[in-house]
Amino acid sequence: MVFYAPHQSMSSQQLETYLLSKPQFTLGSMVIWYAAIFFFLYVTLSLLRGHSFWECLGWRKISPRPGEQARNPIVYFFAGCALSLFVAILSSRLKAPDNSPMEELFKNRQTALLFVGMAVLVAPLVEETLFRGYLYPLFARSFGVTPGIVLTGVLFGMMHGAQLGWTWGLVAVLVLVGIVFTLVRARTGSVFASFLMHLGYNSLISVAALIGTHGFTQAPIGK
Repeated sequence: MVFYAPHQSMSSQQLETYLLSKPQFTLGSMVIWYAAIFFFLYVTLSLLRGHSFWECLGWRKISPRPGEQARNPIVYFFAGCALSLFVAILSSRLKAPDNSPMEELFKNRQTALLFVGMAVLVAPLVEETLFRGYLYPLFARSFGVTPGIVLTGVLFGMMHGAQLGWTWGLVAVLVLVGIVFTLVRARTGSVFASFLMHLGYNSLISVAALIGTHGFTQAPIGK
């Protein structure tokens, strides 16, 4: 990480452009951040309390509620795909800022491809473990199920605010997405269900981005 750091003084705009042009830095920063989260959860839950790491974080088989028919887990994946389509339609009616951090990131092909890979392969696992596995049960016990669902969704949306240039309409949409994910977690009792939904959501967005930019070789269609 130190090797890729700039060796001269830069303005904030120059520094942002420089860092986005270094996919190794971008990927390394995300890996360190995600590793720190898992280390914190492992120490606080497994080492200090002696709990089973994955089980106490809600990673369990999706079981039907009394009186309900069992569902194939793949249903949650496609539900996430459907949610991403709804969000795309909703977001198209909102004006996104020019040169947002996410838009700038996608201008560098290597960085964009690495980001998409992380968004599909790593982010759903880490974010669902943190938000729906750790924070939601904590909030639900402290404030009740409904406030816990809403609060978890709000924090989820706010966490993505910087990527969206703090466009509050888009942040609100991500809050809604976080609430839906948490609602699925609460209803099924399993983080695996919200993980599959998150995976479907991110996967369709990533595929659409790849197609719309021809593999990040040109500006998105309609720009």
